[in-house]
Amino acid sequence: MVGLLRRNGLRSKRGRRRQDEVSGVAGDETTFAGDADLKDLGSSRTSRRAFEYGRTHVVRPKGKHQATIVWLHGLGDKGASWSQLLETLPLPNIKWICPTAPTRPCALFGGFPCTAWFDVREISEDGPDDLEGLDASAAHVANLLSAEPPDSMFSEHTPTLM
Repeated sequence: MVGLLRRNGLRSKRGRRRQDEVSGVAGDETTFAGDADLKDLGSSRTSRRAFEYGRTHVVRPKGKHQATIVWLHGLGDKGASWSQLLETLPLPNIKWICPTAPTRPCALFGGFPCTAWFDVREISEDGPDDLEGLDASAAHVANLLSAEPPDSMFSEHTPTLM
């Protein structure tokens, strides 16, 4: 989503202008350009790191496929744990795509690696955003959805962004 904001020159929820650079996605590997050097979290130095996304679990609809939802897990979790739960829901026409975030150093945990869609430095609305990580994850989700039939994602009754 941030990538869409950035490409359209829109502002984030805090009103800061988004940069023009977009991180690239190649298959299941994403390069995060500009991740902070975790040895010096206050530094403006950057380094390039490649993170591989984990396994994507898909819960196929039991009925006619009418909608597709990409379910993103929380910090330190996996797509597999959610796919097991989503499989039990009485929603037979929904296809659930449950990707697993890459394992990456997380500043919130002192650089300890965990699955995360982007780096989290602090839990605060005013905390810094990892724009490169957000962009890379948005691109990964867009890549997952690119194979979906158009009528399974967009309709007048289906929210397209959540």
